[in-house]
Amino acid sequence: MLFGSVKKVTTTSKLIEQKHYQNWQIYLVEPETGFGTTNPADPDSYVSSGIQYKGQIFWKYATFVDRFPDEYFDLILIDGRARPSCFKHAIPKTKKGGYIVWDNTDRLHYQKTMTIAPVDFKFLDFPGPSPYVSFFTRTSIWHRQT
Repeated sequence: MLFGSVKKVTTTSKLIEQKHYQNWQIYLVEPETGFGTTNPADPDSYVSSGIQYKGQIFWKYATFVDRFPDEYFDLILIDGRARPSCFKHAIPKTKKGGYIVWDNTDRLHYQKTMTIAPVDFKFLDFPGPSPYVSFFTRTSIWHRQT
């Protein structure tokens, strides 16, 4: 599991310990201060659209998956910062038969990046209601074909 928040790491670590789960690794990869392109739609920008993250770069966060071999993961969930950048790096790390799940793909600045998956990925889309918000959102799934 990859997190960008100390609070989430602490909470998750306690839960894993209480439940006696095995074979878990948690990584905290915090943003860096930096400037570059400020376009959150650009997968090469490594920035978040959240105003509270202005001036922060999520390069180490989005590229953390690169530490693993290509076609390593059965499932990659994208639900954090710099999602277009995370998606770009997740594609080669997904096994044949594996999945990439990207939450909140209804956001307009994600649309262009969603098209960069190679043809061996089948696209599935799930719009609908979401907890904690008063509007519909969308979760998209890419299934890498075998």
